[in-house]
Amino acid sequence: MKNRMIMLLLTILSMVAVKSYLPAGEAEEKFPLSFDLYQGPPKVRILIKRIINRKRQNSLGCTPGKLYVNGKYFCRTLEKPFRGAERNISSIHPGIYRAHLRYVAYKRQWRIQIQSISTRGYGADPFISNRTINRDGIQIHPGTRPEHSRGCILVGLRGPHLCELSRSHETFNRLLSKYFGSSQCPNRNIKIVIAIQTDYRKP
Repeated sequence: MKNRMIMLLLTILSMVAVKSYLPAGEAEEKFPLSFDLYQGPPKVRILIKRIINRKRQNSLGCTPGKLYVNGKYFCRTLEKPFRGAERNISSIHPGIYRAHLRYVAYKRQWRIQIQSISTRGYGADPFISNRTINRDGIQIHPGTRPEHSRGCILVGLRGPHLCELSRSHETFNRLLSKYFGSSQCPNRNIKIVIAIQTDYRKP
């Protein structure tokens, strides 16, 4: 009975800590029910939901979005605009990807590295292509502006502008600590699946 009370108290404290950390209005945001990742063996399931205004998508200069982990909102994302999925200058196609943790020695940083690309389509997204995209080196890593990315996905909290993030390194380290055990020596054996979805807003 005593152990149960301790576990209940720890659970309540962890929930309060998460809610106090997230910006107002985002702590209660839930995983989109239209896109279910709860199938298959991966232990960490990441959904990146891009938010694109059709009228401004070619002039905005970035692709903002939100990142969910195992069904719960975690942080904001930022990418380059979509330019045909071209290497280094464009975000990648929506789809489902496998990934793994990678240590970049010369930067002394961990990254989440996409290891295979499968653009299995869903919905009526014009960006979807039923083929394998010839791209590599795509990662999730810290950065605050689109120029900090060569087609990768940046993570952080809401910044002063739509195309800018804040507290990026802190957010990425929190992601590693929470879901991979440590920001300094994370568990590389944990399997990862990443889904990228496009949410179009009306002009």
